[in-house]
Amino acid sequence: MAIVFVWMEVETQRYDPPASKLTWELVIKKILGRSTDDAVVEEQEPELAKVLDVYEVRLAQSKYLGGDSISLADLHHLPTLCYLMGSRVKTVFNSRPHVSAWCADILARPAFKKVVAMRNNQLLTPYISSGIILEVFKLWIKGCKIIVLDVPLLFEAKMDKWTKPIIVVWVNTETQLQRLMARDGTTAEEANSRINAQMSLDLKRDKADIVIDNSGSLEDLNEQFREVLVHVKNPLTWTEFGLSRDGAITAFFPLLFGVIICWRAL
Repeated sequence: MAIVFVWMEVETQRYDPPASKLTWELVIKKILGRSTDDAVVEEQEPELAKVLDVYEVRLAQSKYLGGDSISLADLHHLPTLCYLMGSRVKTVFNSRPHVSAWCADILARPAFKKVVAMRNNQLLTPYISSGIILEVFKLWIKGCKIIVLDVPLLFEAKMDKWTKPIIVVWVNTETQLQRLMARDGTTAEEANSRINAQMSLDLKRDKADIVIDNSGSLEDLNEQFREVLVHVKNPLTWTEFGLSRDGAITAFFPLLFGVIICWRAL
């Protein structure tokens, strides 16, 4: 049992710091629509590699970190491991054969797969919503009349009721699978697992105001984008103007003037 506690401490002190920073930069920031800090990634990836070198030696001696049976020493890695194995640092794990086999083993556990599906649909959405609303408010204060949100989980976060028009970039399932595998270097099973954990693109297409078909060439996509851009840049309707900062200011002063007149009349 003592060896399990030793490796739990290794995970906490050595593995988790670089793994958590990489997860934030490569995964969470993308979900929130923020840019990855490549300098942080370049700094933390070698740190993660050093830890995995130690893991490789250990896993050459036993199937799991704590011995021949899975334990908390292994399971504590799952929260960040499931994200990183879907990112570009997956090669850091897969370049070490014993580490790669260990990752595949613990990630394939049925109970954890169910947790991943629940996480994708429920756990992140409150943080996504609050973060985006804050950024929208900042832009509204600056007077931006058109704000474009790039939100993969727009419907899951129930933010579709606050956006207009809703634009969905749609692609057929087979093309989506092939592109995901090529981009992330994942297997068909892993890619399908990620696709099935989210709302289908067909359902999102049915809920959209505008659909961009991304099944064709890049030229076709650019042409559709130009058409959508013209539509989005149309003059604001009176309702949309009223929701803008300028519209709020325009409505505020007459209201304030009316309150002052009524107050003096009393």
